Amino acid sequence: MIKEGDIIKLILVDDKNKQYLKKVRKGIIFEDHKRNRLTFEDVINRDYGSVVKNFIILKPTTEDFILYYLKRKTQIIYPKDSAYLLLKLGINSNSKVLEISTGSGAMSIVLLKCLYPNGFLVSIDKNMDFILNAKKNISEFCNLENINYANNLGLINFDVLSKNIFNLFKIKFDSCIVDIPEIDDVITKVYELLNSNSTIGIILPTANQVIKAIEVLKSSGFCDIEIQEILLRKYKANYNRFRPFDIMTAHTAYILTAKKILKY
Repeated sequence: MIKEGDIIKLILVDDKNKQYLKKVRKGIIFEDHKRNRLTFEDVINRDYGSVVKNFIILKPTTEDFILYYLKRKTQIIYPKDSAYLLLKLGINSNSKVLEISTGSGAMSIVLLKCLYPNGFLVSIDKNMDFILNAKKNISEFCNLENINYANNLGLINFDVLSKNIFNLFKIKFDSCIVDIPEIDDVITKVYELLNSNSTIGIILPTANQVIKAIEVLKSSGFCDIEIQEILLRKYKANYNRFRPFDIMTAHTAYILTAKKILKY
């Protein structure tokens, strides 16, 4: 049942391509581009799936939240990439994961959903403003899921490039995700923080960064290096005119994964 403060997904009855994510607040009236109006008092105490005036009311998915509600102060790792990373890194509800860097918290949210209830995420960012924004985004997601991820998360304001990361931890991690362009020194440091046979995942936007990363991974004690790029094309659900949408989510990042091996 919908209550005040919940995030809802609104879909127009006569235009299924128009969707909105809004927080339910008493006294607030939502108006769309066609001047369809919805008073949020009319939504409170309704069940998800209800039709109110010209709107279908649904509960947002994790993908909806990340793409259409999460407050961005940085580029994000898109759901098509983050979901694939979960599988490649073998992350489960008992994993210990290191994330460099936090950014807006999009990847952190996907990780926490997978790590709950017994796993743990340590997410690092040198920008305190990003940390605070990510914390708010994660808190909003906790409210959406009605789950408290506080015991599964550690957010740390730390510059991995200029400081000694080894002083932070007394444990080793099962996997690590790196999303910063200056990867040379970071890869070497991450090697020492990973358990043997653990996987590192690296997100890079440009090809020249990928070429450099391959060289550093090989020289730092990683093997089984793979590079992927995921292109997502959606189709119109119209049985009379079934065809792709004109716009697709193409290149967002190169995804590199590699396994740590013991040096010999």
